Amino acid sequence: MDDAQDENPRDQIEIYDSKLIEIHTILEHASYTIGAGAFWGQFFLIWFLGSGLVTFPISCFITWADRPKPSNEGDFKKKKDMLIKKLDHLLKKGREAYNERVVAEVDYTSKELKFKDRVKYFIGFTESSKNQHQFETNCILVENEYRKLVQTSEYSLRVEPIQYTCLFFTGGLFSFFFLIFFIHMFMAGTL
Repeated sequence: MDDAQDENPRDQIEIYDSKLIEIHTILEHASYTIGAGAFWGQFFLIWFLGSGLVTFPISCFITWADRPKPSNEGDFKKKKDMLIKKLDHLLKKGREAYNERVVAEVDYTSKELKFKDRVKYFIGFTESSKNQHQFETNCILVENEYRKLVQTSEYSLRVEPIQYTCLFFTGGLFSFFFLIFFIHMFMAGTL
């Protein structure tokens, strides 16, 4: 016989033998707490970092677009007169909303009300609340216009144009970070 046929083919081929290793683990309270904390930590990191990376650049861009700009005397006087008219109208609306609320509360507390009267009061109260909400919203808008008017009047004293330019570029930089973060999270989610 031939010598080549006598040899075991296994001896000629190098074979990697592997054995399964069994690892016994016990889930204790400490390891469970660490695992749960890691999971929730990652969840909050992704949620808040993602939402912050979206809102911060938008806030920077809005602040840059809403920056005070120098104006001439005619435009400033026109804006000031318009603001005074809005403020007068707002004070009238606020007084009307307050009077409606007082009348509704006096009617409610002054007599014994049946169910039908209570429903009418509730509908009137929600209408009064709607007027109150409208008044408060308009107050915030007028305050913002006043703030911009003050900044415009003191443009040469208090406004730093470089600050708004830096905010614009910071918004662009964080928009880029958000894009990179979003691409990485999308790729990690699809793998």
